[in-house]
Amino acid sequence: MKSWIITKITGTGTDEDPIRPYLADQDTVSSMMELPDGKYLCRVAGTPSQIVTILSDQDITELTDEQAKNLIHSKHPDSDIENIDVADPEIDEIAKTIGLDPHLRADIKTPSRGKQVLQDQENYLMTHISMKKGRSKQFWDDEAAKSGVHHKGIDIENAIIDGKADAHEFVLSRLREKI
Repeated sequence: MKSWIITKITGTGTDEDPIRPYLADQDTVSSMMELPDGKYLCRVAGTPSQIVTILSDQDITELTDEQAKNLIHSKHPDSDIENIDVADPEIDEIAKTIGLDPHLRADIKTPSRGKQVLQDQENYLMTHISMKKGRSKQFWDDEAAKSGVHHKGIDIENAIIDGKADAHEFVLSRLREKI
């Protein structure tokens, strides 16, 4: 699971206590961008329970993709949400539980859109997980239609490749389900 947050920094900057984003004492993957007010925009990825714990902390503010994009553009006009994204370890765990090697993502070497390859790699791995779980193109078209946000499965796929957290979570929520 992934989320965008605004948080403060913790740590003194020593080897024993490096500077890092405050994530409610959760050991998650994150990347960060400094904001003018001494806060930091962070992309965090972890298990659903870790993300819920982070988002429940009163010192942390959750953002939408659009809010994160606006903050990134305000400081780096030629960048986008894909530039501060991080790999989601939950995808790797799901792949392993069904017998797929998460390193399968490395088959994708160049981005299909944008400048970063991570989103294409995650989409590729989620596609393989989906196929292994028997989720057909028709299943994703039906799920997209029910969502009221996407028209077809390809719309969800494109949103994932663009780094959209909502689309990423939309697919993961269905891949977490047992068949």
